[in-house]
Amino acid sequence: MEVKNTFAQNLAKFRKEKKISQIQMAKLLEEKLKTPISNSSISHWEKGDYIPSVDVIFAYCDILEISANDIYGTTEKDDSVKQITPTEHLQLSLESVGISKSDFDKLSSEEIDIILANAKSLAESFIGRK
Repeated sequence: MEVKNTFAQNLAKFRKEKKISQIQMAKLLEEKLKTPISNSSISHWEKGDYIPSVDVIFAYCDILEISANDIYGTTEKDDSVKQITPTEHLQLSLESVGISKSDFDKLSSEEIDIILANAKSLAESFIGRK
């Protein structure tokens, strides 16, 4: 998928532009998110094996002083911006754990809303534990 490949390539590109190693990036993310992040996770994200969670993406962007649109490569040449919706992010995330786009496309909008609500609830429960 083009967005997924661009996303992975941009993670590496922007990190390297700031002259930050994968090990340093993992430590910076750990400090910012107060959760363990391994340099192998950084490697998997940059190879496109997995898509990080939204909170990791925003932390990544904050550390590198870029926008999520920069990471996703969604700024068009005419400077108009294509927004990545929560549904598109969910589809990419599920694809990274083995759910194909064709299987994702079989989900109804109600089922997608339930998945997003459960993800939000789960994230809030983890955040509440900290």
